[in-house]
Amino acid sequence: TLAAVVNNAADANQPKPAKPVSTKRYVVQLGAFADEFQALRWRQQWTEAGVKTYVVPAKGENGLMRIRTGPFNTKQEAQAMVLQLKLVGVENAIILPE
Repeated sequence: TLAAVVNNAADANQPKPAKPVSTKRYVVQLGAFADEFQALRWRQQWTEAGVKTYVVPAKGENGLMRIRTGPFNTKQEAQAMVLQLKLVGVENAIILPE
């Protein structure tokens, strides 16, 4: 019918729904240490420099302690943190998906 054609044409002009916002987040790893004392010493230094960090024990037998900061909502935010970390002497920070 003509009414159905008119309604379908009107529907075609409607804006498409926005893409869903990505829920992917990122963390920055400052270092991974086999020695718990070294891990805690470095974490203390970074905390004193104003970097909020947390420890993630590695899965498996190797017993590494990973020091990370974040999470960040975008990769750009994580990249900005990497640049800030370079200012306090962290040269090998890496960005990881959370």
